[in-house]
Amino acid sequence: MPGGWYSFDIVRGGIDKGVGLADLCARMGLTLDDAVAAGDSANDIGMLKAAGLSCCMANGTPEAKAAAKRVIGDVREDGLAALIEELWFDGPKAEPSGKTLGSPWEAMEEQK
Repeated sequence: MPGGWYSFDIVRGGIDKGVGLADLCARMGLTLDDAVAAGDSANDIGMLKAAGLSCCMANGTPEAKAAAKRVIGDVREDGLAALIEELWFDGPKAEPSGKTLGSPWEAMEEQK
């Protein structure tokens, strides 16, 4: 599209990733408290609020960070891999590195 980068999520009213996560958990015989979710943007907020453990990537939007229980490393630093290592392989706690890599979201907004 001319003028920059665009992204659209098209879903039925009242449906979001949180609803999808609840349905998946129910089908698997799990509770939402059993669920771990990771996300980084507005379309992840419902899922982040629903999951027992929710993590936002360090490069995520402010709204996604506010919805998550934890912030983990930037996606460009394998933050999700660190979380998996922590939770399922007794690795160290997944945390942001503290490095300033800049926000890809801000870069996309600047292109508009």
